[in-house]
Amino acid sequence: MQSRTLAGAALVTAFFAFPLYLLSNAGGAPNGRTGGDFPNEMSCVDGCHAGSEPNSGPGRFSLLIDSAPAAQYRYTPGETVTVRVRISDPQAARTGFQLTARAGDGCTPGGTLMPGEMQVRVSSGPCNADTVQWATHAFAKTGNDEAFDVRWTAPMRDIGPVTLAAAGNGANGDQGRPGDNIYHAQAVIRPAEDSGGPAPAISSGGVVLATLAPAVREGAPNAIASVFGTEFAPAGTGVRNPLLDDDGRIAAVLAETCVEVSGRRAPLFAVFPTQINFQIPDQAGLGPQAVNVIRGCGTANEQRSMDESFTINAAAPAFFLFNPNVSQAVAAQRHPALTSVGPADLIPGVTTPARPGEVLILYGTGFGATDPPTAAGEIPERTDEQARPLATAAGNVQVTIGGMAATTVYYIGGAPCCAGLNQLAVQVPENAPAGELPLILTIDGVASPAGPFVAVE
Repeated sequence: MQSRTLAGAALVTAFFAFPLYLLSNAGGAPNGRTGGDFPNEMSCVDGCHAGSEPNSGPGRFSLLIDSAPAAQYRYTPGETVTVRVRISDPQAARTGFQLTARAGDGCTPGGTLMPGEMQVRVSSGPCNADTVQWATHAFAKTGNDEAFDVRWTAPMRDIGPVTLAAAGNGANGDQGRPGDNIYHAQAVIRPAEDSGGPAPAISSGGVVLATLAPAVREGAPNAIASVFGTEFAPAGTGVRNPLLDDDGRIAAVLAETCVEVSGRRAPLFAVFPTQINFQIPDQAGLGPQAVNVIRGCGTANEQRSMDESFTINAAAPAFFLFNPNVSQAVAAQRHPALTSVGPADLIPGVTTPARPGEVLILYGTGFGATDPPTAAGEIPERTDEQARPLATAAGNVQVTIGGMAATTVYYIGGAPCCAGLNQLAVQVPENAPAGELPLILTIDGVASPAGPFVAVE
């Protein structure tokens, strides 16, 4: 759905000269605005709210059954449970929602919806040759952390997976369409006997930038991240190379495993039973976002992990290390020779310290927006005999090496080889002293973590 603006909850306002579209939103969203992956299903942004992209607001939106993520529930035919649609948005003055349940081709009713409280109503409408239901708010709720309860009766027989799709509206309360935060969420619920094997579980705090050391528990759009936990894939799985989809981008399914960030599939680089390396979707939104791992993705036995919160900022710069288990020496090469830069004993015969005045290429991720923009999964490589323009970091950049400002930055942005990888080409200050000099990159006021260094002699 893309719900409409939640203007005025009191019926008495119906007698005042407000535009009709404001009044209609108070009584719920029009049918077909959940934004679900169903035929002809729209979104609350389509013709209802002139706001940002769905899930780009600072809030959280979730579907719960028995206080747990709805996807963890297994239905018994004919059983009735309460589905709680929760919206928590610090910018919201009013909240509303819409929910639907579908099976099969997306136009098959996935059970029956009924109001679970007085502020919820249910209506029905056509979907191809079938009739399906939508639950929505009868009146908007005032507040920025609200929940709506809907009673859901599972299908009377096992019809396979049922998808609950919902949209939420964190409205700013100005009685206009612009500026509201719209959220979408989906949960695939399977029959009780369809266990699908062990469910994946993300460790607490188990989502970090893939730079790993020191651990950075915040990310940025298009950054490379890692998620740690258990049962991400069958024992013995070890896929280290990504696949390309039909558009030539990094695929979002690898070893029948997926990662979602705020409901958006992430490009995957590597999958192991306890670790996945992925790229944060460029449209995932900023602020705290929900990360899920889906085992058996695309099969009849999908299993979804519980949400793990991970904060996404406009920029979260961090550097990769040659060997984070041994040293915090930044992965670096000297230009133009492309020989490795690091302490001489780090990789004997391979790494050597930099010299003052040398130009280094340093590798990292999370450098933020680029010009031109780059989509998640996109690989900056030569196509049709022409190279794509370099994706230069759009933010305000400052670099210090050993506490001294590096005044000559030749390039900062996307690495012309790899999705999500960033590089920084910078000159070591001419007066840099010998030693392991701390490297700090600051983009729009956000600094890379302390610890990584450049070896200089």
